[in-house]
Amino acid sequence: LGLESESFYVAYPSGTSIPNKPASQCQWNAADGAGFGNADDVGFILAITGWLKSLGVTSIYLAGHSNGAQMAYRFAAAQPEAIDGVVAISGFLISPVVAPAVSLPILHIHGADDDIAPISGGYFSLADNTSLFTSYGATVTENVVQEAKHSVASLNEKLAPSTLAGIISEIVI
Repeated sequence: LGLESESFYVAYPSGTSIPNKPASQCQWNAADGAGFGNADDVGFILAITGWLKSLGVTSIYLAGHSNGAQMAYRFAAAQPEAIDGVVAISGFLISPVVAPAVSLPILHIHGADDDIAPISGGYFSLADNTSLFTSYGATVTENVVQEAKHSVASLNEKLAPSTLAGIISEIVI
């Protein structure tokens, strides 16, 4: 990817802690308080993108897994001008929103055997999600990983690093 010669920052924000759960178990408010509290996570991420831009960062890609992917999609729909693309892993937008036209590149990686967020749907299917963001003007690249489940470990096991680097380079470069 050529990142060896590039400067880049990585921010690892966490969602809101869940009462009566370990501090490591946090959740994003990816659906306007639908069971995830009233935290303004869109505002929180917007503040982080503003801070990164104040450091001179010129390109910001939002990535997330599961509930993090749901939040990445929600943020992309709410504040598309604040980011340059999305990498969503094993998660969909869970609350339909009306979004402005947005020409963001989106990479969606999902395990074909995901039993937590199946590609055939729950709230949304992968096809519904892709159709929605395509209708907003986004370019969505889907990568369904055969024999992979929901976890990042399962996806990593089935997806060769060189393949992942090639997929990411399609959206970043």
